[in-house]
Amino acid sequence: MKLTNLCPHPICILHADGTETVIPQSGMARIAVSYREVASVRLGQQDVRVIEGLYGEVVGLPAPAPDCCYLVSHMVRMALPQRRDLLSPADIVRDGKGNILACRMFERNATSNE
Repeated sequence: MKLTNLCPHPICILHADGTETVIPQSGMARIAVSYREVASVRLGQQDVRVIEGLYGEVVGLPAPAPDCCYLVSHMVRMALPQRRDLLSPADIVRDGKGNILACRMFERNATSNE
């Protein structure tokens, strides 16, 4: 099976034996988003704006292809729940400062029959 990384950065997979595989970026799938201000929250002497994200269509994602999966962000994958060929990094490995170093597995969308 072919795996194409459409995240905006390389993805590092940490295997159970401690070795790593890096999948380079091969394009970029994104979801269009715009925002609108809907409220504010008072914090001390300051107001903090509250916005709503209005999510649109996914761009940069090829059509499904036989024996191919696309590695995309969680947000892109969740915008297309019917697509079983989309994978996102899962079981994230972080350093002591919380920076992402790698993932241990991939997650895909479930079907209602499973």
